[in-house]
Amino acid sequence: MTRKDEMKDRVRDAALRFLCDAERDNKFINLAVASGLSQFEDRRDKALFTLLVYGVTEKSITLDYYISKFSSRPLSELERFTKYILRLGFYQLIFMQTPGHAAVNETVALARQKGERGFVNAVLRSYLRSPEVELPKKNRMAEELRLLAQSIADESVVNTVNTPEGAAKSVALVKRLCESADRGGEMIIL
Repeated sequence: MTRKDEMKDRVRDAALRFLCDAERDNKFINLAVASGLSQFEDRRDKALFTLLVYGVTEKSITLDYYISKFSSRPLSELERFTKYILRLGFYQLIFMQTPGHAAVNETVALARQKGERGFVNAVLRSYLRSPEVELPKKNRMAEELRLLAQSIADESVVNTVNTPEGAAKSVALVKRLCESADRGGEMIIL
C-alpha cells in the first residue's frame, strides 16, 4: 500500500470515528468539524475528510434508504458504527462515483475493526449487482419535514425545553410539522 493510500484510509477512518462520536455526543457537525480537521496537515486530506463528513451528513436520509434496501438487517438494529460504515460506503459509490471494487474494499477495511466485514461486503456488493434503485417519489420537502418532526418528537428532546410552556409549544410545533408533511409539505404558519 502506498503512502497516499494509507493517508486516504486514515482520513476515512477519522471521518467514521468523527461521525459516530458526533452522533453519540449530539454535536453539530458544522461546529465540530474543525477539531477533526486539525489532525491533518495536507489540504487534500482535509478536503476528503470534509467531503465525507458533510456529504454523509447531508445525504444521510438517502443513504439510509439504500442501506435499508440492500441490508438483511433493519436499519434500527444496526450498531452506530456499522450504520456509518455503510453510509460512507454508499456515499462513495453513489455520490463520489468511486469505482465499485475500490469503494467496497476501502469500506470493508473499515469494518474490520468491529468484525462486520462480511456483512458490509454483502450489503455493498448486493448494491453493485443491481444499482438501479428508484427513490421514493414523495415530495422531498414533505419527507424531510416528516423525518425532522419524528426526530425531534422524541420526548427526551422535547423535555429539554426550559419551561413547561416551551415544552407544550414544542410538542404543538412537532404535531403541526407532522400534519404538514402528511399534506405534502404545505407549511402552516404558527
